[in-house]
Amino acid sequence: MDSRRFDQLAKLISGATGSRREALRIALRGGFAAALGLAAIEEMDAADRDRRRERREARRARRRRRRRRRKNRCTSTNQECNTNRPSECCSQQCCFDNTSSTDGICSDNGGTCCTFRQNGGYCPQANPQCCGSASCCAAEGDPGNSVCCASPQTGIGFCCPAGSICDFNLTNPCVSSGDFNRSAMQGEYYGGVERVRIGS
Repeated sequence: MDSRRFDQLAKLISGATGSRREALRIALRGGFAAALGLAAIEEMDAADRDRRRERREARRARRRRRRRRRKNRCTSTNQECNTNRPSECCSQQCCFDNTSSTDGICSDNGGTCCTFRQNGGYCPQANPQCCGSASCCAAEGDPGNSVCCASPQTGIGFCCPAGSICDFNLTNPCVSSGDFNRSAMQGEYYGGVERVRIGS
């Protein structure tokens, strides 16, 4: 600002205050107040930046904790799983299951996966033999229901007592080898257990 303009400004201010010296004092006070105001604004901006940075770091720490928890957590028994990633199951076994939205179910430890042809699912360790589309029989040679009679036409499977023969002309094809009467029980299961599936 040149001297002429400064004088004009001083006269303008002094007209309201009384003298040039008083005008200069007011101008200096105003400049000092403005400087204090700018310093306060800068401090507030710095505090805001610090708060934002702290919040950002807290969010990152929470995300890291969640990722660690997910990484260390396995999918429990009878929950849906991805058959391409069986290690995500606690049992390390993801069996095909056509009733699951992900095409898989985590079996229990010792369970036996049933095939695509048998509609999937798994049979528990106590009855590990997949039979037909929905049955699980005791293992071959185990006492109890150990013969699987699965109809090739319907896919229905029956767990028959040891020593039985299969006659698919009957409703229940389990026939004792010495049974000449050949009366059959109604129903899909004769012993054994039902297949473990997501939809069951």
